[in-house]
Amino acid sequence: SRRGAVAVCCCPLDSSAPPMEPELAARAAPAAAALEEQQQRPDERSVECALPGVQGAVRYEERYIAMPRAPAGAYLACRVFAEASERRVSPSNPPVVVYVHPWAVMGGAQEMLLRRAALLAREHCLRVVTVDLRGAGGSRGATASLRGGPEVEDVRAVLALARQRFPASEVYLAGESAGGPIAGSALAPAVDALGGEDGDVHVAGFIACGYTWGFWTRILFGRHFSALLKAKRTPRCFIMGERDCFTSVRTLNKRARQCAEADTNAEGAVANVEVQIVAAAGHFELEGPPFDTEVARRIGEFVWRVHKGEFPAATSARKAEEGLSSDAAATKSAPGEQAEDEDDDSMREVDGVGEIPSRA
Repeated sequence: SRRGAVAVCCCPLDSSAPPMEPELAARAAPAAAALEEQQQRPDERSVECALPGVQGAVRYEERYIAMPRAPAGAYLACRVFAEASERRVSPSNPPVVVYVHPWAVMGGAQEMLLRRAALLAREHCLRVVTVDLRGAGGSRGATASLRGGPEVEDVRAVLALARQRFPASEVYLAGESAGGPIAGSALAPAVDALGGEDGDVHVAGFIACGYTWGFWTRILFGRHFSALLKAKRTPRCFIMGERDCFTSVRTLNKRARQCAEADTNAEGAVANVEVQIVAAAGHFELEGPPFDTEVARRIGEFVWRVHKGEFPAATSARKAEEGLSSDAAATKSAPGEQAEDEDDDSMREVDGVGEIPSRA
């Protein structure tokens, strides 16, 4: 009967029915995972808003990409600032900056970079991509790690997004606070790959704001230091407040000197390292809204100098005409720095290497 036919059709849904053949299940799994991932992601959209201190409407795209090395359906939330200033003449393919937020464990998220990204786009004619790393903001599917290992893969995924979205633009990488070490680790495979078969994106320059070089932060993020120290031929800029509570100016200068030494040891190379000290600013103050315009200006100017071939202007073997800071804070250690200077052999100065070029 018709009722019996319906009963027969429903029979395969019963739990006692034989399982799907392994080969068919294997074929169906990727499609099912992709469908589940697509269903879970929010809709991508364009956003327009007004921000204090930023002239004109701020526009950005909300994008969502698969989170690497994470469960199916996990995704990273990104913002793409593709429109340059309406008030300035912008080149057809301006550089793009991938900007990484501070440590997610302490509440870091791309929302903290919204105004800085908008200023870079509106005032400095740059394209910008920000991201919520795993466990932060609008990203879903995985929690933040303490030491930032998995987050390095997140950064590489966003670099790939920037390259896909802006194929003709140079890509620069920037990080705030602990986002500096995490982003810096993404330089390791990208420096020599130059967009090779492994898919790595060549990074034209690196900027760190409040990089956590200090003694206590080294416990958490020391694993990331070597990649940045060995990033030869990559222009690097370190922006830091002279009252940073994690890293003293002295320690920053020594670390920058180590980066420069690696460059000058390469045949025909020059030091691609610059230190910029922001007067009367602490670590967390530099992350705050009062310094948005200042930090955006320093990042924008550095990116354009590298892009135009105006950097580096000096080698590490020659002393800069000005010291890192004329203030006594230049030689004062942050908490824990004295122990670092005494106990860490890697901090010893190299004979014959002078000060790193610095800017006010």
